[in-house]
This record gives sequence, C-alpha cells and structure tokens, in this order.
Amino acid sequence: MRIFYFIFVLSFLSLKVSATHNRAGEITYKCLGGTTYEITITTYTKLSGESINADRNELYLYYDYFTPGAGDTISRNGNFVDDIPNDVRTNYYKSVYTYPGPGIYTLAMSDLNRNADVVNIPNAINVPFFIMSKLYIAPFVANNCNNSPILTYRPVDQACIGKLFMHNPGAVDIDGDSLSYSLDSCRLDPSTVTFGYSIPDSVRVDKFGTFIWNFPVQLGEFNFVIIISEWRKNASNRYVKIGEVRRDMQILVRNCTNNPPVVTATNPCIEAGTLGQVDVQANDADGNFVRLFAEGLPLQVNSNPVPFTQGIGGIGQIQTSLFWNTNCSHVLNIPYNIVFKATDNGNPSLVGIVNSAIRVIAPKPINLQATPSTNTIILSWQASICNDVESYKIYRRKGSINVPFDPCFQGLPNGYGYNLIATVNGTISSIIDNQNGVGLIIGESYCYRVVAVYENGAESYYSDEICAELKKDAPVLTHVSIENTAENGQIYLAWSFPSDLDTNIHEGPYKYKIARRQAQNNYEIIDSTAISNNLFDTIYFNNNINTIANQYEYKIELYNEGSLRYKIAESTPSQSILLRSNSFDNRIELKWAAVTPWENQHYTIYRQLPGASNFDSLTTVSTLSYNDTGLVNGASYCYYILSKGEYSRNDITKPLLNKSNIHCAEPIDLEAPCPPNVSIIYDCNNDKNELNWNNPNLSCADDVVKYHIYYKPTSDASFSKIATINDANTTFFLHNNEGSLAGCYYVTALDSFENESIQITPVCVDNCPLYQLPNVFTPDGDGINDYFTPFPYKFVESIDLKIYNRWGALVFETKNPDINWNGIGVFDNPVSQGVYFYHCVVNEIRLSGIEPRELKGNVQIFKNGNEIPQKK
Repeated sequence: MRIFYFIFVLSFLSLKVSATHNRAGEITYKCLGGTTYEITITTYTKLSGESINADRNELYLYYDYFTPGAGDTISRNGNFVDDIPNDVRTNYYKSVYTYPGPGIYTLAMSDLNRNADVVNIPNAINVPFFIMSKLYIAPFVANNCNNSPILTYRPVDQACIGKLFMHNPGAVDIDGDSLSYSLDSCRLDPSTVTFGYSIPDSVRVDKFGTFIWNFPVQLGEFNFVIIISEWRKNASNRYVKIGEVRRDMQILVRNCTNNPPVVTATNPCIEAGTLGQVDVQANDADGNFVRLFAEGLPLQVNSNPVPFTQGIGGIGQIQTSLFWNTNCSHVLNIPYNIVFKATDNGNPSLVGIVNSAIRVIAPKPINLQATPSTNTIILSWQASICNDVESYKIYRRKGSINVPFDPCFQGLPNGYGYNLIATVNGTISSIIDNQNGVGLIIGESYCYRVVAVYENGAESYYSDEICAELKKDAPVLTHVSIENTAENGQIYLAWSFPSDLDTNIHEGPYKYKIARRQAQNNYEIIDSTAISNNLFDTIYFNNNINTIANQYEYKIELYNEGSLRYKIAESTPSQSILLRSNSFDNRIELKWAAVTPWENQHYTIYRQLPGASNFDSLTTVSTLSYNDTGLVNGASYCYYILSKGEYSRNDITKPLLNKSNIHCAEPIDLEAPCPPNVSIIYDCNNDKNELNWNNPNLSCADDVVKYHIYYKPTSDASFSKIATINDANTTFFLHNNEGSLAGCYYVTALDSFENESIQITPVCVDNCPLYQLPNVFTPDGDGINDYFTPFPYKFVESIDLKIYNRWGALVFETKNPDINWNGIGVFDNPVSQGVYFYHCVVNEIRLSGIEPRELKGNVQIFKNGNEIPQKK
C-alpha cells in the first residue's frame, strides 16, 4: 500500500513538469588537506527537445545524507558544461566542505527526474534521479586524506541488438589504492531500490570494472549502477574499505549491423628500473576507421608516466606499443591497470574495451653471503637500490632447492620448504641466525633467501639462494632406537664422528661420554667409550632400562683425555620414540613423540594382530598419530613405529631408521558418537524453526539410537532439553515457539551404551524485526496517505522518534511504533510541505534482549493545491 501512495504522489507531481532529462551521473571528491574536501557532482543530461529547459543551474548536495542539515545548494558554472555526442550534456557542480573528523559520510544528490522511456525503470519519467558516494575519513590514513577514483570514460554509451557490449568507467585512483567493482540497483535513496528496477541476467561486471552485456535483446535505453570501491592496507596489513563511488550509467541499445572493435593487450610484469612494454591492437571486422584511447594510473604518475597519444587511428586496425621507463617509485603491491578503448566510425559508433594489468616488481636483493661460526651463521646482503625499502624478510630451509622464477610473482612462493625466520628494518643488511638462541644443528645444510618489503606492502623478487654448513667438529647423533621393549629393555645409540675436528688443537686421545635424562631432569653420565687415539667408536647399547614406560633423551660428549682433560664438544640431544594410545569403540588412536636433530620424513606403523606371532607393516604416515579402525572390542593389538629420517648434509649416512617401544592396547566402547551438525530453516511469517541434522551412523558411528534436543530462548539463558527423538533415522524437529523465532539449539546423539555426544557450538536464530519508514506522505485531508506511519512491522517493543525541519527545529516526537503523525507540529499547527529529517531509535526484541537500532533519513511532505512544488 505504501508503494502505491509513493507512485501516486510522484505521478501527480509529474503533471506539472514539461521536460525530464537525467541520463547518468556520479559524485566524486578530492582531498584538499585534513578533513576538507572538494566534492563534484557530475550529471549527464538530455539535450534534445524540451529537456534542455529542465537543466539545473543548481542542485542540492547532501554532504552526509544521514546528518540533518549537512547539505547545501551548489551552483553550476557555465564553464563546467560540456556537450558530447549521443544527445548528452555533461554538467559539473563543485563545492568545498570541511568534515568534523573521522567517519563514514554518505554524499548524495536527488533530482527530478530521469529521462523518459528507460526500459528497466518502469515509469522512468516520474522517477527521481538519485546518486551517492561514500567518503571514508579513516584514522589510519595519513592526514585523514583520501581521494576518490577519477572516472575517465563517459557513462553514456551505445550498444547493438545481438552484439557483445562492453564498457569501462576507466577508474583511476591517484593514491594507488586497490579498486573493486560490483553491480548495484538504481535507487530512490540509500536504502530503497527504484520500484520495478531490473537487471538482465546476461549483465555482469568483471574484476577490472568492465561492464559486459552478453548480447542485448531489447531496444531502448537502460540504466545500471557500478560501484567502484577503494581498498587500502591498515596498520595490521589487512585491506580495509576506504571509499566508494556509485556511477549511474546509461546504455542506448540500437538496431544496427555494425560490429564493435575487438581489442587485445598484453599484461607485462616489469622489474623496476627497466623498460616495460605493453602491446595493444584493435581490429574492426567491418573495416571502419578505428581510434584508440587509453586511461590508467601509469599515464598519470608523477615520475616517468607512460607516454601515449590519445585517439591514434587506422582503417580496420590499429596496432601500437606503450613503453614505460619504470623506476623504484612505481613499485606497487597490486597491478596497475590501463583500460584501452577503441571506437569505430560506424553507424552508430561502437566501442571495444580491454584491460592491461601491469605489475611493477622491485629487483631482488643481491650479494647474499652466509658465513658459519660455531653454532650460528652470519647472513649479509647488499642494500637495495630502492631507498623506500621498509624491511627485509629472511627465509631459511634445510637443504638446497630450486624455486622456479615467475616474473609476475612478488616475494617468495609457498610450498618450497622455506620458513620466515626474521624481519629486519630496511636500514639493516645483515643478521646472525642462531635459531632464536637455541643454536643451529651440526649436520644440516642451511639455505637462505631474502626479500625486500616496501612501505606500500609490495615485495621484491626473491634473492638467489645461499647455503652454508656448520663445521662438523662435534659428534652428531643418528640413532636412538629401542631394540627391546621391556622393564629391562635396550636402546641402540649411534653417532657420526666429528670429521672436521681440528686434531692439531685437540690432540687426543679421546673418549665419548654418554649422557642421559628423562623428562626435564638433569643429564647424568651413564657410561663412556674406551679411550682411543681415533674417533671411530660411535656405537653404544644402553641396557637394563624401562622402555615400556619411559622416554629417554641422550647426548654424546666428546672429551680430550691427554695431559689436559677437558670436554671438546657435545652433540645436539635426541629422544627415543615413545608410542602411546587411546582406546575407543572399535578403534585405537596411536600417538607418538620424539624430538630429534634430524628431519623425520615419515613413520611406518607395524601391527601384531590378536593371537599372531609376527608384526606386519600396516601403513606409512608423515604425522605423529594414526587411527586404526575396524577392530574388535576387547581384543589386544600391539604396535611399534619405525621412523625414517635424515640430515640435509650429504656426508652423514642416510636414511636414519629408529624404532619406538612396542605398545599394546584394547579397543573399548567408551566413546560417544560424533555430535550431529545442526542447521535451521526458520519461517519469519509463521514463527517456526525447523531443525535438521545429520545421522552420525552414516559417518563416524554405527550404534546411535536416539537424539536429545536442547534449547535456550535468549543468549544469556541456560540450555534445557526440550525433546528426545527415539529414532536414529529421524533427523528433523519442528519447534513452535509461541510468536518468537529467537533461540539457540544444539542436538546430541546417544548410542546404545548411553554415551552422549559433546555439545558443539550452538546454532542460533534471531527474530527478524522489520521496521521501515516511508520517505513521503500527504497530510492534506483527502483520505489518502494522510498519516506518516511505518510499513507493517513485527518484533518491535517501542521507538523513540524525533522529526526536525531543515533548520534543525523539533516538529514532532513519539514513542509509539505506529507513529500516526498527521503533519501537526509541536505547537499544534500544520507543518508546511517540504523535506523533514528524522532520527528514530527502534527498540527491537532480539536474541540478546531488547536492542536499539538507529534509523536516520528524511520524509517529504506534499499537499494538494497551489502549494504543490513545481519540477525544475
């Protein structure tokens, strides 16, 4: 009913209008410093017929649509009028405004009216033309200053029936922000879509902002809205939205035989400091004369912009190249975009569009050097030639690897085993790697790469790899293997001798001492090898220890036993593998742990079945756990683990095989079923919640027999059981909750042993309060739309509504959700027609309790008689 009143009023107003004219437009802004902005309304209007008489010399600009009184009437200067083909006049209106501080401000303009006969806007001649943009003044943006994108291509274009149509706004962001694009609807205000508006299914916008219409099928004029959003990284290195321009554009679909030009362009990746090349070509199948245009940030940067002659042309084809002499200032963490537009001289003139995405990537750090010293490696590199490097990232892996070079990739790609070990200030060009104070491991080959990071978040190419090894001047443990699992069991120890030991300094003879500990206890020397003049006695059996219950850690100490007795060096410690388990219904979960100085690539699990005498290989995994399923409850299963690993250094034996203890366990049904995954279908009209969940018998259990349903009506209430479903195959429940949808639910599954699944994260639904206010009413006593009332609503406890005139004076207030304002002001006098601003706090009944929601907007009052405003 409210929609009918609105259309009725607009239709009535249109009787007084002799011409309509708005085709397209947008609002852009430019930062003048601090929170002061120059705002430009650009409109594209009809020139022909009586429409020229409807041109506006001034428009009303909302500096913020939701702040009462934050707006002004701004004038059009005669010098800001630009007539272009296709019956279009371009109009510019400029204003300067200083905002009070950081915030999100909605710039808006509404004008009567759109031009007639827009196909996808019913009764367009009587529909207001509304455009808006969003200005974000973000505290993390330097000086609170941000400029909106500049839209370089006109928004009125021509298409042909049955022919592919493309259009691009040619958005250029002079701040270098990342841009994204999406379609929106034509609107009457920020929250109201134009009545009856539609978008053909064959219309879309790609990631470069190109509007694509796959073969229009209907003649006429169509309006669409493209949203251009700006994104910038904040202090947490996350992209956040910092602006938005909405362009209302118009496409004139004609019946023609002409074909649009086809444009192609390359997408180069350029190392900063070198000459980049973009090749572009436009072909016209009809042999028409073609002109080429280009817009994009590379053509407008302050330093070494791309030179290009706009409008160069040729008959049937134009082929050219753009050359960009790049430098460090061009390094960016996102691609640059150049939008190429080719126009032909057919009847009508048609357009072809293509985007060239250009990456400018910083050069790699050079002269990377690695110098080993004791248990550290000193890494150094040459400072970057670019002076705006913010930091360097240092990556390390064990062992060398070739990383294929991709000229379009910044930084170091994942998947090659490199780990980030340090990030240092851009003024630093060396670090000492001591593995965070633990020390590097003898026996490993450490390989490094460095990447430079820039202030805007861009990363350079990765450096060449450099590798280094510590001197092998200490024993290197290779085996800590359990050979006998018993209370008086045995562990086999072996190590690689210190082949790089300087025997001139340490003359010998030598002895190895074996040190052992459990948990975090202190090491104790348990034995030693015989004194010898060589270093080759590198095997030891540790006997009579409890390998069933305990895990042991060892290290090997090398001593000089000559005239001066002293410890020369010691190995990096290593642990035995301790295997344990958890028993469940028909399965055993195996878990093991061991800390070793070498890298274990995988683990083979050996199993002995009940009653069997031998162990057989079960499977090989790379994790530290495994679930053995399909077992018989109460039967005994025994296991051990064989690890396979190696050092990256090549002069140490490979592979390194080590055994765990033998461990036996019996599966038992103490395991609850998996918790069902619950979803809700809720019916706002009938206040019903339908719960649906999965049957765990089909996934992780086989003996679920029933379900419990738990519920709480508000977020701070306690759960209570509201139902039991005694059939495992019944996986839904309908909850009628006496007029409220709000609540949280979870479902548990129970097996035949009454094991109940855990409570998982509940699923919650909230009431769906609906409270909207119209933007027009006519309190003139004619019985039609005489009261300002909300649309039908529900789940609203109360409101606090205040209505102000354009000077900020209060004219009406109420707490009644029905409002029923008849246009009588606070002094019992009828208010005059015009625009009034409201601020309404709606107290909604929600899952969390009573929650206030703020509404801001305006309502326009019209009255019959001579006071009806004339359209301009």
